[in-house]
Amino acid sequence: MISLLATARDEQALLVVLTVHAAALEKTLSRLAIVVPPAVGTLGGFVVRRDGEEVGPATWGSALPVDPGVHAIEASASGKLVWKTTVMVGPVGQKETVTVAPLDDGTLVFG
Repeated sequence: MISLLATARDEQALLVVLTVHAAALEKTLSRLAIVVPPAVGTLGGFVVRRDGEEVGPATWGSALPVDPGVHAIEASASGKLVWKTTVMVGPVGQKETVTVAPLDDGTLVFG
């Protein structure tokens, strides 16, 4: 019984130390928020990507951790021209925000 109490106290102490370290690390994470205006996000077939990976609606507007460096943002929808931009996110807790612009009408013609 005594060893179980000691183990519980050790685990509690470890939890406190880990929480403090996690809070310190959180402040150093670079973050990127991609804002999608409602008029854009509701277009048929709308998709937004960061570095080629789809970013779902649940995360739009949220400042998510990213690696420092240049990130490519692309938005597309049915019957609209693709919108592209890049953003440089610096190290040590820098936060950047990109707002997707209205998509222009048109389609790409290959020939």
